[in-house]
Amino acid sequence: MAAEQELAALAYLSYDLSNKNRILLPGWTNFSPVVNLGTGFAATVSTNGSEIVIAFRGTDTEDWTDWTQANLPAVFGARRTLGAGHAIRGY
Repeated sequence: MAAEQELAALAYLSYDLSNKNRILLPGWTNFSPVVNLGTGFAATVSTNGSEIVIAFRGTDTEDWTDWTQANLPAVFGARRTLGAGHAIRGY
């Protein structure tokens, strides 16, 4: 099971997609980030053996799409919100 520090580093990767401050964790393989410029959603998928970590940042738009298509459905447990759907398809 991933250590708390590893999970924090993997979560950071979804915010820094530029590779300028890439964090390399021994044993972890990082796949290409999933990015949707229309919603501002971004996620990274990393694996270590049979462990899979999907880390994603929140959506970021200038209109209400962020709330109606992503935030509110996620609060109520929707699995296919803008964010979750992109992360699942990315893996």
